[in-house]
Amino acid sequence: MSSRKTVGLIVNADDALGYPHITDAIMAILDSHFEDTILTQATLMMVGNDLPGKANALVEKAKGKIQLGAHLTTTSEWRNPDYCYRPITYAPKLTCPIQSTPDAFSDAFFNDSQDFQRTAKNHLGAVRRELKAQIECASELLQGGFTHADNHMGSLYGISDGIHIRPKFLKLTLDLCAQYGLSFRLPRRAIPEMLGNSVLDIPQQIPFKILDMLIRYFGTQADKAGVIGPDLLIPFDPNSIPKPTEPLDSLDKFEEFFQAHYPQYRSNFITFMDKIHDQAEGDDVVEIYFHPATFEAETVTSGIQPAQAVTGRYYARIFEYRLLCDPYVKKMLTGTPLMRYQLMSYDDIACFKLKK
Repeated sequence: MSSRKTVGLIVNADDALGYPHITDAIMAILDSHFEDTILTQATLMMVGNDLPGKANALVEKAKGKIQLGAHLTTTSEWRNPDYCYRPITYAPKLTCPIQSTPDAFSDAFFNDSQDFQRTAKNHLGAVRRELKAQIECASELLQGGFTHADNHMGSLYGISDGIHIRPKFLKLTLDLCAQYGLSFRLPRRAIPEMLGNSVLDIPQQIPFKILDMLIRYFGTQADKAGVIGPDLLIPFDPNSIPKPTEPLDSLDKFEEFFQAHYPQYRSNFITFMDKIHDQAEGDDVVEIYFHPATFEAETVTSGIQPAQAVTGRYYARIFEYRLLCDPYVKKMLTGTPLMRYQLMSYDDIACFKLKK
């Protein structure tokens, strides 16, 4: 650790309201661990499965603690009809059929960003209507008090297949953010750590120089539109956690796995943040984001399935939740003289840079 500069740090929890185990994790942080957490923001899925049940409770708990925004969604990585995401507008061109019963099919968003972009490039009007509806739904839920948006699975950046650049997706997104006065998760320059990061999932075919050129170009367009964003964007890769050799199908099994691997995971995260701190410039704002989850949302008898029923990397999401509750992490990032981050949200970026 060598740099004494203070760097801005935004820490966002993605996928809020997507599933109960995610929403419960964020609410638990706000309820019982707020003094210890580095979390500063969360973004809500207006197409999420947990929207009807817990939206108002989450909004109430977040007041005065973290900012809430919209997690703009046009893809559904899960094909189980109980978990998949569907548009809130009539948008048949943005969906594909999934089997809901042995004899019936229903529609959901495309499985990944590549399929979405290949199809939706010819239906930008439908994309715009859907994004506008999600933004207005978030505005109504948050009573107009939300200030930022980001994008599920990077589907709106327009580079998912690594071959075709489709800037119209990002342009219409920036236009909507400018119209509604929203900041947007779009960095202003690239760093090498972005390549190979399993969360960002940037296509391997894109050379670093091309990636940096694209990001700088779109960042300039965002600045011209008055859409604020971070300087650097780099989530911590959960692939640093070894995969379990057996199913962690009980809390006891998970705790044993957690105790064995969390110390190294936490150490890796702090080392990673120190490296990013060294690369940041004096007035830079860095954004990182997590997908925290509790081990189990509710009892199985309630009809809510545990986290492992939704994603194969459920254990990593629980590690992220525990990391966000860890006071040692906050101390190391904000309370040491050699690596100093200032926790903030998008609303604080302009003031932070003016003071610099």
